[in-house]
Amino acid sequence: MSSNKTVGDDHYIRFFREAIQNPPAGNLVTFSPEEVQARAEALLKELETRGQRDLHVNFVSCWHENKTESEALWRLYCPPHPQESRYARRTPI
Repeated sequence: MSSNKTVGDDHYIRFFREAIQNPPAGNLVTFSPEEVQARAEALLKELETRGQRDLHVNFVSCWHENKTESEALWRLYCPPHPQESRYARRTPI
């Protein structure tokens, strides 16, 4: 396991344990320390699984418009299939 992953995992496990042990007011928690740890590890695994899945189904590219950009420039960066490329124009308020 890489050092960065270990540090990240430790961070999230601590975060999840804290969240499980300190729910919003009015919610009673009676988990043993072992159950808290198991639930925190399950949340970490779910986070990793969803992250890996999202790598294959989501893509975001952020651009801005200026006087030197053109449709030709966009065509250089977008795939040849228009259904796979979208852009939105936002006019500043």
